[in-house]
Amino acid sequence: MTTPVLWLNGPSGVGKTTVGREIVAALGRSGTPSALIDTDMLGLVRPSNPADPEHHRLKAAHLGALWPVYRAAGARCLVLAGEFEDAAYPKLYADRIPDATVTVCRLRLDETDHRSRILERNGKSVAWADRLVADGAQFERTDFADIVVDTGGLDPAASASRILAAAGGWPLS
Repeated sequence: MTTPVLWLNGPSGVGKTTVGREIVAALGRSGTPSALIDTDMLGLVRPSNPADPEHHRLKAAHLGALWPVYRAAGARCLVLAGEFEDAAYPKLYADRIPDATVTVCRLRLDETDHRSRILERNGKSVAWADRLVADGAQFERTDFADIVVDTGGLDPAASASRILAAAGGWPLS
């Protein structure tokens, strides 16, 4: 059985986990049992291993151990929320899920909305928000996402609807 995976990618603050929860809720209402896994939760280890500084190998291994539990609980598709800037990472994770088909959706915001959302959510310093916005600019230079969705001005439910529409029938496609 194929496992559809929708990977919500993008810089911190664009809504990956929040929108992921909305997607899983919408799929549940439509009768499609699904799971959400935030990749940050798969690799909270300090200090970093110099050979795996972003913990992607560790996170992929943990995903491989967790997915059978989610599958046994009834999940038929997976929404991953997590940041990566290298096109090789989805395959690293997908290799841990039997028959995974991964759709990468990069979420984006313009700089003003991104900065505002970060400051609103976290109340951190402007310098910290500026650093995350600069990270967002790096994502704008990538071209490996299957779809790109701007979440600016949208609430999480509207963002989820826009993503599912852009994904063209995922997870059934």
